[in-house]
Amino acid sequence: MSFTGSTRAGTLISQNAAKDFKRISLELGGKGANIIFKDADPEAVKRGVDRCFRNSGQSCNAPTRMLVEKSIYNETIQKVKVGPNLKNLDEKVSREWIAKWIQDPKKFRHNTKMPSTFGQDNQSSPEMQAWNDAEIYAMSSYLASDNGGKKSTSDYRFMGDSENGQHLFESIGCLGCHVIEPEPLVTETTLKELTKRQGPNLIGIGSKTSAEWVYNWIKDPLAYNPESRMPNLRVNDKDAKDITAYIMSFRNEDFENLPNVNLDEKSLDKVAFPHLSKQMPESYATKKLTGMDLNQKLDYVAKKSIT
Repeated sequence: MSFTGSTRAGTLISQNAAKDFKRISLELGGKGANIIFKDADPEAVKRGVDRCFRNSGQSCNAPTRMLVEKSIYNETIQKVKVGPNLKNLDEKVSREWIAKWIQDPKKFRHNTKMPSTFGQDNQSSPEMQAWNDAEIYAMSSYLASDNGGKKSTSDYRFMGDSENGQHLFESIGCLGCHVIEPEPLVTETTLKELTKRQGPNLIGIGSKTSAEWVYNWIKDPLAYNPESRMPNLRVNDKDAKDITAYIMSFRNEDFENLPNVNLDEKSLDKVAFPHLSKQMPESYATKKLTGMDLNQKLDYVAKKSIT
């Protein structure tokens, strides 16, 4: 048997092949490096990031590291940032929402840049699904606590007149950076169209976060994320509530009704063990894993998966 692909898949193939002493040839990818010097082509960074995420990153030669000359490090960091800062994420969304999002981001927002790493055709076996769920659960637990991002019964205090909120949304400049598109639209690639997509598509926000969070974001976005490009609109409290009510009216019930990602601790152990066994002999790895409690395992797997 010959296989080219991920280390994780190669581990499973090796375990199954050993039962019948099958001969196998594995070419396992990962961690190929881009090396960027000061005099490199200005587009080199962008090309490297694009190639990393091509085919959802599931290529044996995906360049998943980037080594950068120190003098251009800060400049490069700004170029490669594709997603938002995840600090304070559990103020905004729940752990359950994060897990569903990681599992299949396009089920929430059709035009997201987030790749669908999980749920691929080659991950359909029950064992792989349990492995994926354990990894997703670990990452979601790392990014948000079980009590994070929960909507409160007092959310109504932060919502006003949705109809006036729509009028404000369309008149004070929100449409300069945002769209609300439930379905993909074919549009001409013009500077105006590209500018409208500086911010995310706001469809489904009512299924993502709380009215309180949206209200506070509208009032002062930099308080949540100092690096945000969202300007302070300087709206009064009433107008902020009206805009919040309009934005929260957009829901994604199909996404809400997706089953939650559940954790099987035995599958979590199967994810953690290959990482540990790369750092130490297998007997030590077994002992190390046995001594870890559930939270330690979740934290360990999350950090390995995210990085």
